[in-house]
Amino acid sequence: MENTNWRTDFAERWVKYWTPPARPTPGSLAFIQEKLAAYPKKGPRVLVLGSTSEFRDMLFDRGIRPAVVDFSRDNYRILSQAMRHKDEYEDNERYVEADWCAMDLGEEFDIILGDAVFNIVPKESNGRLLGNIKRHLAPEGIYIERVHVFPEKYRGFDIAAETKKRREDIARHSFYYVFGTPSYLAAMEKDNEPIPLKKVSSLVDGIYAEGLITPGQYEEWRRLGKHLTDFVFFLPTEQFARDRLAEYFAIAEVHVDYDFPFYPEFYPNFVLKKF
Repeated sequence: MENTNWRTDFAERWVKYWTPPARPTPGSLAFIQEKLAAYPKKGPRVLVLGSTSEFRDMLFDRGIRPAVVDFSRDNYRILSQAMRHKDEYEDNERYVEADWCAMDLGEEFDIILGDAVFNIVPKESNGRLLGNIKRHLAPEGIYIERVHVFPEKYRGFDIAAETKKRREDIARHSFYYVFGTPSYLAAMEKDNEPIPLKKVSSLVDGIYAEGLITPGQYEEWRRLGKHLTDFVFFLPTEQFARDRLAEYFAIAEVHVDYDFPFYPEFYPNFVLKKF
């Protein structure tokens, strides 16, 4: 029987096969680099929520030793293999095994970084999540989070029709690279309710059955392992996300990586501050 636990099989698939937009896009990373460079305090205290390798490599390059909080050391170890500094990271960061909603690190941070944290924590826990992140943020600090959202202009998104239009793009990149988060929207039955990855996978099964993608493109999609996990993804409407974030933080800036060629509005970066 295949191991479908995020800590092992799914994490290993993440390292081998997952690409942007699940992982940070180049423009999103460049934006964070700018914020790090512009931060007025020398040697800022940085907290990374999750084991996002791109953030950790960026901090390593800048000589910043962050705290990294993940729920599983196995997850942390496996995802670290995606780092450029995979043989050096342990001496450059402090790992803490904890639930983001319940972590208590005993200090405040100047910069907190998260990628899709809001999307992968259960919807009913997002108040506890944001409140606890706020508690760990220094008074003049910034929390930067890329939140996957459902922009209202894409209501009624027809993924089959879009697939027909974007066959060349899919051939050049991959089905996932083109339709990462829009595929979740296509599988969503009700606004602001979690979406099982297996349901998204079944949707793409139908796309393949209609002959809209090739066997090779379908197999590339299947390697992601969505059909093997019980994981769910929370894709809020853009307004829901803004309203919820604004209950806990002042939204100082919203950045969209318009250099990402496919549906970039689904992936805004929020810069949040205490009020």
